Amino acid sequence: AIDEYKKVIAARPSASIYTMLGILEDARGNTAEAEKSYRAALELSPNSPVAANNLAWLIAETQGNLDEALSLASSAVSGDQTVAAYYDTLGWIYLKKNLYSAAEQQFRKAIETDQRNSKASNAAYRVHLGMALSSSGNTEAAKREAEASLRDRSALNDQEVAMARRILEAR
Repeated sequence: AIDEYKKVIAARPSASIYTMLGILEDARGNTAEAEKSYRAALELSPNSPVAANNLAWLIAETQGNLDEALSLASSAVSGDQTVAAYYDTLGWIYLKKNLYSAAEQQFRKAIETDQRNSKASNAAYRVHLGMALSSSGNTEAAKREAEASLRDRSALNDQEVAMARRILEAR
């Protein structure tokens, strides 16, 4: 699929194709190529919320410039306020910047948006909210979120399960 997308881009560059290429490269663990593709998508379409959000998450996860990631994530939320994952990314960056109240607010928006769209909430958003609550010293609320997230353990990856367990083990 990557080769096919590259052929399409060679013939006719497109922000959506660059974004898809970034998603595929990111899934393969090729973060450098994913970053290049997301940046190329944003050069062609600066207001692309998917590319902005994905690049923001990638930057935050690879210890990149959190101020740039914050700007990109804010742009994604501004571009489409109906996508819970964009709020989650913004919250994640605030959490990494130790801005716990702002992180908590964005994670709550992610949960609310997800519940509005699907009548359920993504368990990972609850883990992230629990982390923000725990970091700000609200241990009891953090544990409630961790417990809620673990009720749908199949929706969590191993790292998220470990995060939830750490929250529950905290004193």
